[in-house]
Amino acid sequence: MSRLKLVHGNYPHYDGTPPHAKDSDTSKLAAKLIKKKVGALSQDVYHALLAKGNRGATAFEIVQETGMLLQTVCPRIRELVLKGLVRDSGMRRNIRIKGRGSATVWELVP
Repeated sequence: MSRLKLVHGNYPHYDGTPPHAKDSDTSKLAAKLIKKKVGALSQDVYHALLAKGNRGATAFEIVQETGMLLQTVCPRIRELVLKGLVRDSGMRRNIRIKGRGSATVWELVP
């Protein structure tokens, strides 16, 4: 199975819906509403990381690359992690956002 096919699909960890906060009714509703678009959004995040190569990218850098909201990018990263396509590189990058010193650098799993 190709990696891009793995980007699409169901979510056994979340009762078949995209990642959401299990104790939040608004998060569950948002996950159900976005389910039809989530494959394309995940693919965009995957491609943004692919374009960064060995350098990887923070969620904030993916936001800049794709134009998505951070609230959209973070759950897409999480689902790609759960599918074994993306991992924490172990690196951190300084970011210029008030109250945040550094951010996780995500990379594709080889």
